Amino acid sequence: MQQDKNLETLSELLENLKIPAMSIDQIQGYLTAIICGPHPVLPSQWLPLVFLKEEEMPELPKKEKAEKVVDLLFAVYNDISTSLEADDFGLFVPVLKKDDQETVIVRYWCQGFMAAVNQFFYKEWLEKGDTYIIELTTPIVFMSDPESLFELADDEMKDELKNFQKEIVERITTVVPMIWNYWRNDKQESDNNGKYADNSTE
Repeated sequence: MQQDKNLETLSELLENLKIPAMSIDQIQGYLTAIICGPHPVLPSQWLPLVFLKEEEMPELPKKEKAEKVVDLLFAVYNDISTSLEADDFGLFVPVLKKDDQETVIVRYWCQGFMAAVNQFFYKEWLEKGDTYIIELTTPIVFMSDPESLFELADDEMKDELKNFQKEIVERITTVVPMIWNYWRNDKQESDNNGKYADNSTE
C-alpha cells in the first residue's frame, strides 16, 4: 500500500532528524481520528501535536528534510482519506515477534486516535455523543490504555489478552469506517443548519 510506504519513509525521516514526535502508528491513529471527526480541523491546528506541541509548530532542523516530513504528513492524511472513501482502510501497527510468536501492538495507534478525539472533538464525541458512537469508540478507548487491565491479570489471562489484541485490530479496522460514516452523515445533516460552521476557525 502507498500509505505504508509513506509511513515508513516518514518514520525514517523523523528518526534521522531526531525530532521529538509521535510514533508512526500514533500518527496514523491521530490523523485517522481527525479525518473521521465531526468537524474539520485545520493543519495549523493538528500539525503541532504531531511534534508533541499543543499550539505552535516547533523549529524543525534541516529545512529541506523538514519540509519533506510535512509533505509526507499531508500524503499520509490523503492516503487515509482515500482509503476510507474506497472502503479499503487498514491499520498500520507494529508486530512484535518473539519465540516464533507474534504480538500485535495496537496501543500506540489507539493513543494517537484518542489524542485527536480529546484535543479537537471531546464535547461532540465523548460528552454529547450518542450511545452508538460511544460503543464504536469503546475498543479504541480500551486499547489506548490496556496496562491497568494487564496489571490485574494473572499469567493465563495475560496470554488471552495478547491474543485479544490481534482480534481487536480486526475490530478497530471494522469500526473506523463506521465512525467515519457516522460523522460524515452527521456533517451532511448539520451543514444545512450551520452547526459546525465556525469550528474550523477557532
